[in-house]
Amino acid sequence: MIKTAVIGYGRSARVYHLPFLNFLKEYQITSFVSSNQEHLQDNYPKAKVYTTISDLIKNQEIDLAIVCSPVFAHYEQVKLLLEAKKHVVVEKPFTVTAKEAKELADLAAQNQVALCIFHNRRWDAGFNKVQELYKKGEIGEIRHFEVHFDRWRPNTNHAWREDSYPGSGLVYELGVHFIDQALVLFGKPSSISVDLQKQRNNSLIDDYYHIVFKYPKTTVILHSTCLARVSPPHLLVHGEKLDIIQQGLDSQEELLIRDIAVGSTEWIEKNKTQVKIHNNDSQETLEITSSYGDFYEAVARTILSGETVPVDPYEIVSVMEIVEEIYKNYS
Repeated sequence: MIKTAVIGYGRSARVYHLPFLNFLKEYQITSFVSSNQEHLQDNYPKAKVYTTISDLIKNQEIDLAIVCSPVFAHYEQVKLLLEAKKHVVVEKPFTVTAKEAKELADLAAQNQVALCIFHNRRWDAGFNKVQELYKKGEIGEIRHFEVHFDRWRPNTNHAWREDSYPGSGLVYELGVHFIDQALVLFGKPSSISVDLQKQRNNSLIDDYYHIVFKYPKTTVILHSTCLARVSPPHLLVHGEKLDIIQQGLDSQEELLIRDIAVGSTEWIEKNKTQVKIHNNDSQETLEITSSYGDFYEAVARTILSGETVPVDPYEIVSVMEIVEEIYKNYS
């Protein structure tokens, strides 16, 4: 049993992490670091609630800490946890800078503890299918890879992600996921071009990006906006042998937001994402089950059996290097 602490009790922790930690038998949630003590006691009456990381790390029983705080707090918090020789999972974005990311990756290696970044969209249904078919050679060479994450969110809010804090903005919030997907498939691009904009009235952050990665024979387009009532396909792949299309987001996204219990009858029945595969002669529609819980099952194997972490922090250093390049050259 992995005794687990969760840092932060905002939307990220409640929607994307705790449903799987509660479901998987390998984890026992024993403590939180949060100012939201009253709400936590209602939902986790047996858990200890600390106000600081410094207080938490005095608890020698903690095996793993899940960091779900704002990105500008990640570096200092993760550093304290790694120095205390705790295993750590960090919500994306990993850090504000690539230098911070590299230092934390080095510290984890030095202290021989697991450090893993929650790039959960490596476990999206469509992306999983693309990886599977690409590795088998069934797509052939991919000539075009395009990901849209478009939303209708015309009004700004007071969340830190939409304020002028370090690490705010749509590239940090969403772009890091799909930069990571591109690097997983194709490695670092030979060139990058970017259009960043503040499109909404009174926006303090980039709320639109259009990123193009060029490879010798492949183009990658990553796009997101907060002003789309209607969105093109979420995922579009043109290969030598096949085209792959996923129209909407992964089905588990909506289920998690609606607080449908992982493993429940409704979860099992509705967690099916449609992915269409086209070749020269036919079209096939697949219904694919996916789970971000696969990430946490892999983390458990890392801690309990010594397997390699599912998302290596050094891989995400490369993601943060590209994010820094984007803001340096195009903001």
